[in-house]
Amino acid sequence: MDPIKRHYPAKLLLFGEHTVLLGSDALAIPFNAYFMKWVARSANHPEWLHGFITYLELNCSRFLNMDQLRRWLESWTIEANIPIGYGLGSSGALCAAIYDVSASNLEKTSIQDLQKIFAVMESHFHGKSSGFDPLVSYFQKPVYKSSGQFRLLDGHQSRTDCKIYLVNSNIPRSGRRTIQKFLELSHSGSREIQHLIQLNNDAIKCYLNPSYGSLLSRVAEISKLQRQIMDYMITENLRFQWDRGIKEGGYYFKVCGAGGGGFYLLFTQKMDLTIDDLMLKPVTFS
Repeated sequence: MDPIKRHYPAKLLLFGEHTVLLGSDALAIPFNAYFMKWVARSANHPEWLHGFITYLELNCSRFLNMDQLRRWLESWTIEANIPIGYGLGSSGALCAAIYDVSASNLEKTSIQDLQKIFAVMESHFHGKSSGFDPLVSYFQKPVYKSSGQFRLLDGHQSRTDCKIYLVNSNIPRSGRRTIQKFLELSHSGSREIQHLIQLNNDAIKCYLNPSYGSLLSRVAEISKLQRQIMDYMITENLRFQWDRGIKEGGYYFKVCGAGGGGFYLLFTQKMDLTIDDLMLKPVTFS
């Protein structure tokens, strides 16, 4: 499709935050309420784009046509409503958009190879990237990673027995810091990290196949474990509600993306859930 006519949606990493860097399964869906697109250039590019282009010239010229990209940027620039630093994959959407207009071998690249390319590109923003987020924005479809392989989920529908909401902490964050701290924890040989990976993989199986078991019970365990070992990723203004969900049941929070601010995810089976002082945005995909 013509890049001018494309939107590169935000992504929601439903399961796999941080653990995907350790080889866990992961599941992400496009979230079309937020997106990035190319528009005719009428002013200077934002400063952060210049820094990214410099990085690409130094690290990605073997699979990007930098001359083609520079010519493109003479006439076009990026416009987006994806909030930066909120866990919705703004850097992933940017990588997808840049790749779409500068790839050296656009038609012959497999999804597995594309993931590796995106991992190098997106590492500029996070220090280390799985390359997962850009795949969702590029293909505009859910992406499932299992046993080291990435595949698109065609015809996927949202679950109807478990509602998912976005919760805005109203605090931007830097993914680089939380990712680094998590990797340091994992290198210490934490048993809790291995347990978190198993819970994550089980939750994905439940999400994709309801007959596998209760999705909400897995999310409840993830919520408890994240509160225990990843509390630095949970903002102060959400901790009371997070703990109340664990204590009383009915709803459970989990980290969305890098954590430390931005959006969080809330899972519940209550169709009319309201929580004081929190704005809940329903998550749907069809």
